[in-house]
Amino acid sequence: MKRILIGLTLTTAALSAHASAQTTVTFWDLFSGGDGARMQQLVDGFNKSQTAYKVQRTTLAWGVPYYTKVRTSAAVGQGPNVAILHLSRLSGWADAKILRPITTAELAGVGLKSADFFPKLWNASTSGGQAYAVPLDTHPMVLYYNKDLAKKAGLTDANGDLKPITSLADFNADLEAVKKSGAQGVSFENGPTSYMPWRIWLALLAQQGGSIEQNNKLTFGNLGASTLTTITDWVKNGYAAKNVDYPTSVAQFVNGKAAFMINGAWEVPTLVDGAKAGKIKFGYGVVPFPKLYATQNTWGDSHAFVIPNNVGNPLAGDKLNGVLKFVAYA
Repeated sequence: MKRILIGLTLTTAALSAHASAQTTVTFWDLFSGGDGARMQQLVDGFNKSQTAYKVQRTTLAWGVPYYTKVRTSAAVGQGPNVAILHLSRLSGWADAKILRPITTAELAGVGLKSADFFPKLWNASTSGGQAYAVPLDTHPMVLYYNKDLAKKAGLTDANGDLKPITSLADFNADLEAVKKSGAQGVSFENGPTSYMPWRIWLALLAQQGGSIEQNNKLTFGNLGASTLTTITDWVKNGYAAKNVDYPTSVAQFVNGKAAFMINGAWEVPTLVDGAKAGKIKFGYGVVPFPKLYATQNTWGDSHAFVIPNNVGNPLAGDKLNGVLKFVAYA
């Protein structure tokens, strides 16, 4: 009898352990600011929403270090089950077979279809007629403003909103007014390894009808040089601090030192969470990047979920199902 009871106990324990076992899904991303906080909420939410899968998140250094790590790890079959990729990089990665295609049937199995996404984003997620990514967001460059500092400089209307900026002269006049009021005009990263000057340059070049290249030839010419001067003049004229790294550029605005911040929409969560926690002591607003020239073009990109094509270690079965369910949840 004891043997029977012990056997039943062990069997029950084994069945219970099997029933409660979770499939771990490894996920790599490069989010570290406000978007990082939101991604953690998504991961935690998914993990709490069901018991079959557990997403194990790893956040790596933004930019080249991250992409180098994903590429090299996938080449030796040690990459994550799912990762984040900027859609601007997708075509090269798909052509190099670094990514695993995602079929229409696989997406449909978790309730996703191309019509769920903005057409431009979905088109950017495909290569050669095959989907390689599922868009997570779109993040244009925008203009943040401190309502208190803007009001002090006379830049707001009766409702406390920023008066329209319709030219470079308008924006420069606003920056000068802020400077005279005793505050910093605008914050944006501009150190040696910064990306924001490049993004601003692209936006302003496009606003003037310029282009970078055509028919494999560089075409920005004198217009590109004068546009770069426009940006550097903001520093030269004392409207922006020099050699500022990314965290410092955000801190300057969040701490109420700068009237404007040029940054991506991904920092909205930083402001929302900071205001809720009482860490941000001023009213703020967010508007589209202003029209400084003929058009209101701005820089933008999109983060998307991709499945690395891990050599010798293809994603299939329960792992694939877990990835797709997480992507659909997010």
